[in-house]
Amino acid sequence: FCNQDLQAISDYLGNDKLYLHGTKATTIDCVLFAHLSQFLYVPLDHPQTKYMHENCPNLVEYVNRFRDSYFPDHEEKCKEVPADFSIRPEPPKKTKKSTWYSSRYLALVVAISVGGIAWYVSKNKGK
Repeated sequence: FCNQDLQAISDYLGNDKLYLHGTKATTIDCVLFAHLSQFLYVPLDHPQTKYMHENCPNLVEYVNRFRDSYFPDHEEKCKEVPADFSIRPEPPKKTKKSTWYSSRYLALVVAISVGGIAWYVSKNKGK
């Protein structure tokens, strides 16, 4: 299914257009670049990458031309990824709560509970 879409875009582009609507890039060229560049520049084994290189060389040239025109430093910026790079934010570090605070709070809760139970039992004794 995706290969048919790639072929349709390639056929529309032909060999004589720089961009989809002529010699200047438009919004649709930006959107198309964003989608197609994933197949060409993200180091994953997409079957579409092979298809584009074998069947749609004009599409590969189109994506490279857009990249070179609007992102001339693309190669340099994407060359090296830091070893600790992650798109996920680091979870906040858990801090140990004060044992004094925790034990005092627990003692208070127990005392109130025991006191409440003792009061209830003494109040209702003999009923």
